[in-house]
Amino acid sequence: MNRVHELLPSGTSSRAAGTNVPGYGTITHNQYQMAGLDWTHSFSPTLLNELKLGYNRWQIRENIQDQGNPIAQQLGLQGIVGTNPIEIGAPNLNFSGYDSLGANNTDPQSGAVNTFQVADTLTQVHGSHSMAYGLDLRSVERGNFSIDSLTRGEFNFTGTVTGGLGELPAGVSQLLGCNPPACVLGNSIADALLGFPTFWIDGFVQNISGHLGEYDFFAQDTWKVRPNLTLIYGLRYEYKGLATDKYDRFANFDFNRGLLMVAGRGAVTLENLDPMTGTFSPVGVTYLGSTGANRSLQKPDRNNLAPRFGFSWQPFARPSTVIRGGYGMFYNQTFGDVFFQKSANPPFVQIEAGNIGAALPFVGSGMIAPGSGALIQQALAGIVGPTFPTMSPFQLNFRDAQIHEWSLDVQRELPGSWLVDLGYVGTRGLRMPREVDPNQPRPDPVTQTAISPFPQYAGFSYTESSGASIYHAMQVKVERHYSNGLAILGAYTFSKSMDTNSSEFTTSRDQNFPQNSANLAAEKALSDFNYRHRLSLSYVYLLPFGATLWRPKDPKVKLLIADWQLSGVLMLQSGPPFTPQISGDLSHADEQNVIGTGLPTDRPNLTGASFYPSNPTPDQYLLPSAFSAPAPYTFGNAGRNILVGPGIGTWDFALIRRLPLGEKKMLEFRTEFFNLTNHPNFDIPRRDVASPSFGKIFNTLRPLAGPASGGPGEPRQVQFALRFEW
Repeated sequence: MNRVHELLPSGTSSRAAGTNVPGYGTITHNQYQMAGLDWTHSFSPTLLNELKLGYNRWQIRENIQDQGNPIAQQLGLQGIVGTNPIEIGAPNLNFSGYDSLGANNTDPQSGAVNTFQVADTLTQVHGSHSMAYGLDLRSVERGNFSIDSLTRGEFNFTGTVTGGLGELPAGVSQLLGCNPPACVLGNSIADALLGFPTFWIDGFVQNISGHLGEYDFFAQDTWKVRPNLTLIYGLRYEYKGLATDKYDRFANFDFNRGLLMVAGRGAVTLENLDPMTGTFSPVGVTYLGSTGANRSLQKPDRNNLAPRFGFSWQPFARPSTVIRGGYGMFYNQTFGDVFFQKSANPPFVQIEAGNIGAALPFVGSGMIAPGSGALIQQALAGIVGPTFPTMSPFQLNFRDAQIHEWSLDVQRELPGSWLVDLGYVGTRGLRMPREVDPNQPRPDPVTQTAISPFPQYAGFSYTESSGASIYHAMQVKVERHYSNGLAILGAYTFSKSMDTNSSEFTTSRDQNFPQNSANLAAEKALSDFNYRHRLSLSYVYLLPFGATLWRPKDPKVKLLIADWQLSGVLMLQSGPPFTPQISGDLSHADEQNVIGTGLPTDRPNLTGASFYPSNPTPDQYLLPSAFSAPAPYTFGNAGRNILVGPGIGTWDFALIRRLPLGEKKMLEFRTEFFNLTNHPNFDIPRRDVASPSFGKIFNTLRPLAGPASGGPGEPRQVQFALRFEW
């Protein structure tokens, strides 16, 4: 059993953090329990069976630092404070161009995941064949999960209000030598001081008590064809069970009928939305083929056959050269967070959303005065449009992701304990999960309109299995086994990876959401993790002083200079790709509210100029002249991941002295330098073309797990250690 309690300060959570401002961090309480039983039985010298029983439990409880703080009540914010204790806390306040306030928008949350496993492998040796047959059965129970989703409310300030109010008269603009919109004044903090958010949301609490199973079977044969040739081949069948909820709180969307689908055991209920009242009413039923499909709102994928083949060949009489290769097909278990997005759909959850347009009549009539705070106080109580549900549909015929992997590798052992390894590796991903929006507004520059296919609904985060990827890599490795006090391991990779999306969800560098969901072909580009060149070198060297070089007769001098050891790791890597963006919703189909990141999905146009200056620096890494704003109601032609960020280089170094104290005792002294040369490794630059700081770099790479946790973005650190072994 392992129990972990920790505080994740604001901005250091592994999920999308709420803010870097202190006071809104996440306090986690994680518990892990594991148990296993392994029984091996030999029926005969050539027949062996191994049975494994396993149990794993992960329990999580995440609270926020300001939980229970009734600040919303104290500020008079109406409509966002209910009876649920997790709703008591500061609302999320987002300011364009500035850091936000508020906790992670998925916290607090709690729940437990229990995994039960039965695995059995029967191994039979018959002549030159070693055959294995087996199964692996798993049941995953996700019980009583509760996940917050902006249930304390969110208010977004963009500067739109003061931008409109602050437009300078034409005469003054001429005197200053600028024309609108260049002379439009606007600031998100000024909007907040007036109490005028641009748009606002009241979220919900998602409850999950789900179950899914996995059933795998395999057969494999290892055939020793000759002393210098071995073949391995086999076949695996995998069935990934459908995820269901204990209380059937799943919903999906029927795009043919434009109706909501609600899970049921006998049939699926079809419901229609009344856009005036925001309520749903049953209008019929449908049957998906089985009770399991009705409950999961998804049809099963039963075609997951996975062949495997590999070989090892020593072509010469001496075993110093080995050629290895292989091919395999694999299937991915779509994780629970993707499956259980079906529980985040109406009619089980709903949001209330509004925007400044709905409040303008109140402002114009004088009912709400700027600066009074009345708008933000009443925004979620009466100044909202219809209650629009947020939809996270799931493809009805979703298929498990299919991964093809192949490789060819030549190893050669050379004199002097050296080993050279030259290889090629390729992977191909098909039917990968991705998120798109079939309900994205379709902009029309002629009519100056953007109309959604289902206008009674907001945008969709629709998960489908249409993603794809391809990766090719040449890998070279040179290794010197520890001999005469020296060991070296060097590796170089030259690779290219392309995909339609590099993750199912948004990352710190990519929304992984299409600019135009009606043109998914435009999303094929370099992967977020396409580091074209990567070189790493690690070494251990026992200094020869006192042994083979400079052997003093004085034992005190020898004690001082002998047994010193150097070690280190050098890493050099190309920069990562990233995508230019442009804010302002010029297309009138920007999806930043759908994906919930506050970052635009619109892209600029390319002018044909060079992206980079002749000598890129943090103050000017990109040239604004390479991009321009697209016309209203159009999408920009800049592609995904067409830019490349700064490369990475770091050298970690250690000086070690081991001092024997008798036969079984050892005293070790270590001096370690992380980022020895104090080389700055910069993050990608600001990429919003509409921002005055576009193309400038303001940060180094983020630490791996919080401040001073290590990683290529950290400055030089020196560490001393003394260890006693006995």
